[in-house]
Amino acid sequence: MPSEWRRDALPGDHSEASRRVDDETRTRHRHIPWRPIADAGEFYRRHYDRVSLDNVWRSLHDERPLLVAAAESELRHPPAR
Repeated sequence: MPSEWRRDALPGDHSEASRRVDDETRTRHRHIPWRPIADAGEFYRRHYDRVSLDNVWRSLHDERPLLVAAAESELRHPPAR
C-alpha cells in the first residue's frame, strides 16, 4: 500500500483538513459535524494513549466519506465568487 494511502486514512489529517474549511463551505455542508471532527484530531494528538479504537473506526468509517463527498461536490460545482 502506498504511504500516501496510509496517511490519508489518519483521523488527525481529517481533523486538520476540517479546520481549513471556510464558513461558506461549512454552511453548504451543514450535515458534516465540523467541530467534532476538528476536536477529535486534537484529542488523538494529545491523548493518543486514551484513544478508543472504536472512535477511530467511527471517524474513518462514518466521517471520512462525508468529507470526501463534500470535497467532490465542491470540486464539481465550485461556488461563484
